[in-house]
Amino acid sequence: MSTETVRELALWAPHRQLSLAQARKRSQIVKWMRFALVACAIITLGVFLGYVARSAYDSATRGTEALPSDEMVIMLNPRFSGRDVNGDLYVITADSAERRRANNDLIDLVNPKLENARTGDVAAPLGLFNRSGETLDLFEDVLMTDARGYLFHSTHAKVEIKSGKVVGLSPLEGTGPIGDITSGSYELSRSNDSVVLTGGVRTIILPPDPAE
Repeated sequence: MSTETVRELALWAPHRQLSLAQARKRSQIVKWMRFALVACAIITLGVFLGYVARSAYDSATRGTEALPSDEMVIMLNPRFSGRDVNGDLYVITADSAERRRANNDLIDLVNPKLENARTGDVAAPLGLFNRSGETLDLFEDVLMTDARGYLFHSTHAKVEIKSGKVVGLSPLEGTGPIGDITSGSYELSRSNDSVVLTGGVRTIILPPDPAE
């Protein structure tokens, strides 16, 4: 090996050692950067999960928080059911129900409907259900149908749910298989299929259909 070659190797050796040291230092820096990135990711994930858990806890707490005594309780799509004196099942449904503050037995209903498979249905835009008295007051456009095919209209009806009696002091208009009727007030007994009309009663009897 020539003297010149030995001199070049001697000059290169410190540079090589310096490059190895720099490489090791750079490797350590990369390792620490990776560690820092992983730590940051773990901390960020922990903060996010903590936020989610806190939000869920707060929501659950708000959902189970007792309502103040003077706050109204509104129920959506309520359903009340029972049986009348004949043992027939009745169901009261509505779009919404709101208990009255002064008396929890009184419930204001929006679009209530009383259904009874044997006696027929009663519906109206507004209603007042008395749970303890088992009565249902209906207002505005009251529509009543019965199993015989009659359709009655009025602006008010008081339904005694257990007995099946419907009483109204407002005018009544009805139409059915045998004709039309109008009156100033009425009382329908859905349990024994009787109708009592008072005040300006008018009836139109249709002749029977010869084809029947």
